[in-house]
Amino acid sequence: MTTHYYGLINRAQALETAIAVNDCIAPSSGKYGVAMILETCAAETLLGTHKDRTDYAAGTSIAQIDNGTFIWLRDKYGNHPVNERIKELFDIDISRVQYFELEHNPLLGMIWCRLRYLPVKGSIPETLKGRADYWKKWYNSTEGKGTPEGYMQKVEECAIARLTKRLFM
Repeated sequence: MTTHYYGLINRAQALETAIAVNDCIAPSSGKYGVAMILETCAAETLLGTHKDRTDYAAGTSIAQIDNGTFIWLRDKYGNHPVNERIKELFDIDISRVQYFELEHNPLLGMIWCRLRYLPVKGSIPETLKGRADYWKKWYNSTEGKGTPEGYMQKVEECAIARLTKRLFM
């Protein structure tokens, strides 16, 4: 049996949460938005099966959101129509969320993950390689230790394609 961290119970919960979050925040991105959330969580925490032991130094949540990004996104979207949709669907006011709350709440982690990609112009890439490069540019940045190759390896290790198979049929 696999141990999950960050408040995640199992892979099915991760999929359903990612679908709900993407449908709320950026429904036009469809299955690629869902894949981006799950793949990011795979790259950052092996979809919640790898526990970060750095006490927030590398971020927090299933999506490893760092404090600076958390504050930036909370400030950017706290008084934005997307926050109204989040309130309506999840009864969460992102302007009131505190950083530590992301640690054991996969819904909050995935909300912040999807919000991180929201300001990026253009569509989420349709290929895994394209999303790996997109993650590196917009999420992990040049300062992050991750690589597109590592992203793809972790996505494969977490069997994200199998998890999202029904979305791509």
